[in-house]
Amino acid sequence: MQASQEQVAEMMMHMQNQCKFFEASVNYNPRDDTSYAAWGSMLMHLSMINENQEIKKDFLKQSIEKLEKAIEINQNSKTHEGELAYFALGNALYFAFFLEKNDALAEVES
Repeated sequence: MQASQEQVAEMMMHMQNQCKFFEASVNYNPRDDTSYAAWGSMLMHLSMINENQEIKKDFLKQSIEKLEKAIEINQNSKTHEGELAYFALGNALYFAFFLEKNDALAEVES
């Protein structure tokens, strides 16, 4: 069963609100690896449901940055749902690789 446009819009709004919450959390505590990991994971999920390829790429770029920051703070970082930041980072890099049309760039950036 496929989600309706209204359901997708509601899901995107919920995810964007979660991103704002995680952003506020890291602004309050810049060493909060869990919020960085959760924020990065949520950005990756936003990229998956967005139709616009450029927006997908931007979400994935931001996702990778947040996940790398979480791992820099704590190598064992997990999201608020218990997903390892390394696992989410691997997924984000994998998705970014397939969106990159230039093979040379895909190899360099990933």
